[in-house]
Amino acid sequence: MRRPLLGLVALIGAIASGVALWPLRDLVPMVRDDLVLDGIVVAVALDWRDFGLPRALQRLQIELDASGVGPWVEASQCGLVTDDLGGREVRCAWDVVVDHAMLGIEIPIAFDSVARIDREGRLHP
Repeated sequence: MRRPLLGLVALIGAIASGVALWPLRDLVPMVRDDLVLDGIVVAVALDWRDFGLPRALQRLQIELDASGVGPWVEASQCGLVTDDLGGREVRCAWDVVVDHAMLGIEIPIAFDSVARIDREGRLHP
């Protein structure tokens, strides 16, 4: 008698979990793009160190175009900054809002990819 009841509870739990998590499927391409950007900022930082700022800016645009990242990431969301100690930082940061219609909430999510080159030329991804 208990086994059919447990099966029913498990089925209801699985359906409820699926309903709650279904809208979050939209996050998969965004997380993929964030992982791709982690590699792009490293490549751009190394080009900046080895070939200068113009080449790094060119590399950033080429990598963004070739990588197939989604429309939520643009070169304007990336910055190349030097600090007072001679270090360099490449950062791409972007935000999205995921609408969870079934629960009636919006979930803001921030992504950030950073690579630093210290004044000795060492990479810190």
